[in-house]
Amino acid sequence: MVSLFPELADIGIAYRCSGHVGMTLDALPHVGRFDDRVCYAAGYNGAGVAMSTLLGRLAADYAMGESPDVALLAAERLQSVPFYPLREVGIRLVAGYYQFLDAIGR
Repeated sequence: MVSLFPELADIGIAYRCSGHVGMTLDALPHVGRFDDRVCYAAGYNGAGVAMSTLLGRLAADYAMGESPDVALLAAERLQSVPFYPLREVGIRLVAGYYQFLDAIGR
């Protein structure tokens, strides 16, 4: 980061956050209804802030009993992730790799 913003060289990092990002196989968020009582919007793929207002509106439409045209964001397109039980190991390996790259300045 200092190579991009040298003026930050003497400033410490007080807080940082991390966590999992909801990803889908087709890289699109999805919105839909599980049953008569549960609606959802999920899988923002790292673009949650940008997409949340649209998907929130569509989820609200579902909650009001409507059937909005969601096209590519339809629940039917949501696929199971293969090897999902191995996700923790995979996430730790990939995150560790990128932390290593950060540590060596790449």
